Amino acid sequence: MLCGCTYSDTPLLPESEALDNDAFSGRFVVSDGGKLEYLNVVRQGNAYLVTKMGDDKKFFSATLHQFDNQFSLVQGIQTSDGDGEPRYNYMLVYIGPNYLLAELIDCDASIAKEAKLDVEKASAFSCKLRSKDQLMTLARRTAAQFYDPQKLVAVLRADKAGGGADQ
Repeated sequence: MLCGCTYSDTPLLPESEALDNDAFSGRFVVSDGGKLEYLNVVRQGNAYLVTKMGDDKKFFSATLHQFDNQFSLVQGIQTSDGDGEPRYNYMLVYIGPNYLLAELIDCDASIAKEAKLDVEKASAFSCKLRSKDQLMTLARRTAAQFYDPQKLVAVLRADKAGGGADQ
């Protein structure tokens, strides 16, 4: 779920400013390529631990941050391939009463050029960011186009809707 079009090697959003929002915790179901995945999200300190139901291994951890009056930013923390170094990925979320709407913050070489961002690394699929200002520029761009059905992921609350999350 958090494979990230924007990423950084260090956190761009301080964990000390992370939000605590009860609506972000619980059991959720997400359709990933037509396959339903059940996720359990629990608060741990300033972060949220996300695990796949039926698999107690950590999927990723994340911090939730204020973006504007409508959206929050998620800073996902994953261990990168092989070397054990963390990688931080970013997405915008809208938190509804029984659902989340999530969208990765888009960036590639052409988006970075259009936004006049001097990112550390831009490829056909992603951008490596160096600063919070770069992240905010791209987040504002994503927020303006947020409801694009090609990119938007609906995450339904399974513990309220009786979505069978105990499977």
